[in-house]
Amino acid sequence: MIGAIASPTKIIEVPQCTARALDEVLVYTTGLAGSGDILCIIDPRPFPVRDQALAELGKTWKLRIMDRIVPNPESKDIMAMVEEARNRRPAAVIGIGGGSTLDSAKAVSMLIENPGDLDEYLGPEAARKAQARTIPLILIPTTTGTGSEVTRFGVYTARSGRKYTLNSPVLQAEVALLAHNLVADLPPALVAATGYDALTHALETLWNKNATPLSDRLAEETAAAILKSLEPAWQASVERQGSAQNANEPRTGASDPTASSAPLVDLQRAATLAGIAFNKTGTAAIHALSFILSEEWHLSHGAACAFFTQNVFDINM
Repeated sequence: MIGAIASPTKIIEVPQCTARALDEVLVYTTGLAGSGDILCIIDPRPFPVRDQALAELGKTWKLRIMDRIVPNPESKDIMAMVEEARNRRPAAVIGIGGGSTLDSAKAVSMLIENPGDLDEYLGPEAARKAQARTIPLILIPTTTGTGSEVTRFGVYTARSGRKYTLNSPVLQAEVALLAHNLVADLPPALVAATGYDALTHALETLWNKNATPLSDRLAEETAAAILKSLEPAWQASVERQGSAQNANEPRTGASDPTASSAPLVDLQRAATLAGIAFNKTGTAAIHALSFILSEEWHLSHGAACAFFTQNVFDINM
């Protein structure tokens, strides 16, 4: 993935998310050796592969697990985690999950070292601006679409019910860990929704008023990779699970990625590359239009983006 050169976030790929892999990332990121408090922000649903790795990691590091996560993350939930995290400053923050979890981890890590409430940082006339963050942030995606692990953006629902995009270099993670086995058992509905999110990231980078020759090259490479891998990844998911499942059903995790999960790994890489691309430009019309579907009808972010993709594509063509 040569496009990783263009990212300020260090990207590491491993076949499996294991305690050893997490330990090595923590040692090299924090400079410590199992002697620090680590804040782990995760999806609330059981995920045995992830849970086993964290249980083993907890034998050497002092882990604090927080899982107050909902789709389209809300300020009140994030602030509940922040208040607890501020009481005992961690050596690092790890986020493991889909886009909502990674965005939540970004906000928590920022607010540990920046005062006030998340709502004060949101909106066109925000009362506060994030100044700095010294606590390392490590993000580990378990879906194939958001690209949040490599961007400076987070999307949050204020207490008013409005969704806002927060853009700050303080939200940029130091490390993104792509573990192939964490996406090997994705249900088809989630592959489709998050894959469309990644596709819109690539397309909106191309159509963006902030586009540059570098962002164009990244976006073209990414769009081609997603269009090549999205349908095979969805088909592999259907075959693995027997039939399309609801994205809210529990995932068990794959202990070891297999050849049949190769399209999902390809889509995982492409989604991260899409994040690197739109991190250069920001998003555009599809994402702006999608917010109303999330605010009023609570549709998942990826599905909301998919709803408008064809219409905005036609306009740009």
